[in-house]
Amino acid sequence: MNQLKIYQSKLTMLRKILRDSKVPTFLRAHINHLQQFRNQDLFAIDINSPTVGFFAQLCWCLHIWSHCEVNKLTPFIISSSPDYVDKEKGGNWFNYFFYNTSLTQEQEYRIRNNEVHISAIETIDDIRNAKFWKYHPLTLPYATELQRKYMAIHPHIQEKVDKYYLAHLKDRLTLGLHYRGSDKSSEAPRISWEVFREKIHSYLDAHPQINSIFVASDEERFKDLVGTEFSELAVCHYHDKIKSCGNISAHKQVNVSNYLKGEEALMNCLLLSRCDHLLKTASALSGWAKIFNPELQVTMVSSPYEKKLWFPEREILRQQSELVLA
Repeated sequence: MNQLKIYQSKLTMLRKILRDSKVPTFLRAHINHLQQFRNQDLFAIDINSPTVGFFAQLCWCLHIWSHCEVNKLTPFIISSSPDYVDKEKGGNWFNYFFYNTSLTQEQEYRIRNNEVHISAIETIDDIRNAKFWKYHPLTLPYATELQRKYMAIHPHIQEKVDKYYLAHLKDRLTLGLHYRGSDKSSEAPRISWEVFREKIHSYLDAHPQINSIFVASDEERFKDLVGTEFSELAVCHYHDKIKSCGNISAHKQVNVSNYLKGEEALMNCLLLSRCDHLLKTASALSGWAKIFNPELQVTMVSSPYEKKLWFPEREILRQQSELVLA
């Protein structure tokens, strides 16, 4: 416990130094990479972002894994971002849901005994802007390859997904819907219910074999509208306890379980990945459904603003446009 307190004290001090406005981003990135050279074969990063959501941070993991793949390093990632850390479950929310699959026993021993330096970052540019940074550009197949190699889902989460799937989706042809509202309007134009409804009707008219709809949304009203409009189909959704409120997204709600924020987001993503086709607005959550299941057919009904067009949405839209041209 004393060693942990010493580490946390040093980490806090280092964060204050690196986050000083007088320290340029490129210099922070250089410092972090120089720290990582001490770890030899390990690249150990603590993602501690007060502003970026669950799946955006997983996208940072993809960049880190790609860097490690190119440089023949083993990634060790923890996530201590305040929106998802639950005091009762420890300071690493990544470990609530996933585990690093590529670590050897010797590397795990070094980590347990505090022989590894963990660099704390608040943005991906805190490591990416260094001259040492080398990685392959991300594509959807490559992202799936990286995810499967370096990150596994804990059994207790997978069991919940399987249980829901068997109860509601098995033996059905399911259209998945994801509507992201609340704060997402800062990254993509908000799509009205009327526009989305027409997209659903058009898809169902072209695919009359669909007999089930799974809805994921941070807005309860959208789930209710889908249930009413398409009542002739089996419409279901995961029973989220944490919801958005006005323009405040679910992951920014206070006085709620931080663990549930992460679990419910992940459950919705994994259940969307088990659908047969997905209609979605711009969101990394449903974008990751395509990474978890590369066979999933995805149609985006809204596009992020050009300056907000990040992976995986960028690649999903590119694939979609290629299909239209074909």
